[in-house]
Amino acid sequence: MRHVVLALFTLSSMTFGITTSASASGPNCGDYQYQEDAQAVYNADTSDPNGLDGPPGPTSAGVPGVACESLPSRGGAAPVQEAPQAPVQEVPAAPVQEPVPAAPVSNQEPPAVQAAVQDPPAAPALIAQSASGCAAFDAWEWAQSVFESDPQKYDALDPDNDGKACPELPAGFAPAFWADKIPEDVQEAQIVRIVDGDTFDVLINGVSNRVRIYRADTPETQNEQHCGGSEATAFAEWALSFNDKPGKVYIEKDTTEKDRYGRELGYIWFESGGQPYMLNHVLINNGYAEDVDYGDRKYDQQFKDAAAFADRHDLGVWGLCGSFGLPLAAP
Repeated sequence: MRHVVLALFTLSSMTFGITTSASASGPNCGDYQYQEDAQAVYNADTSDPNGLDGPPGPTSAGVPGVACESLPSRGGAAPVQEAPQAPVQEVPAAPVQEPVPAAPVSNQEPPAVQAAVQDPPAAPALIAQSASGCAAFDAWEWAQSVFESDPQKYDALDPDNDGKACPELPAGFAPAFWADKIPEDVQEAQIVRIVDGDTFDVLINGVSNRVRIYRADTPETQNEQHCGGSEATAFAEWALSFNDKPGKVYIEKDTTEKDRYGRELGYIWFESGGQPYMLNHVLINNGYAEDVDYGDRKYDQQFKDAAAFADRHDLGVWGLCGSFGLPLAAP
């Protein structure tokens, strides 16, 4: 071990250009000119056989691990080890809030309030019927449709305020309660065959025509079989059986004259009990046809309201099948 220390000492002396002589008992602090030279030897063997870090024992003075503290440093002063200081944590300054800019001042006057769009007035007969209460209606669908069109105006139909008008009335269908009579610009026709719920063979001035009704699309029964198709056809036939003039209907036109298959398009009107009924609306309002908009919108809002009514109350195909367009389940 001593030879190792001497070798390190000699290497250190050569490195720093120091000439020292070893004593018989090994180098001690008196053999070094600067503290850094003694420290290098001490660091090579921290067991400190030569006592460069003070005499061993509990009475040893000085800083542990520092050799020959009495020697000068190459910088001109004895080495002093300071106790490490805890790092100073800077407290971030609070963000400076910039003043909120004032709203720009406009010289323009606020726009005038647009007048509310008024719905078309209800048919006089309808107002009179609703004032008479449930006795004026022959079907729950009719009373409920009228009530939901304006619950405040027709609150007499729901005296207990539970949202259900005239629940004691039987199931049926509603007339075109927005109108007092069948429109003037119609063409008289005679139904000769019900093809399915939305398609009819008719005679117009003695000429055979196939008519497909606007907007109301019933489930398929011809090339495909869809859930609710036969029920929709039967419902259309049942509704037309209440016609005051059996088989006689009135066809009203919209923008599109014919469909892509060459069939005439029309709104089919009839009367029952003196009230005007539109078959397109009856089928949609009772859930046996869905409202499909191909661009003919003479009665757009009435059909949208009817479709929402049927869906909301699970009528027709909504209650039977859950949705439209579903294949008929195999028996």
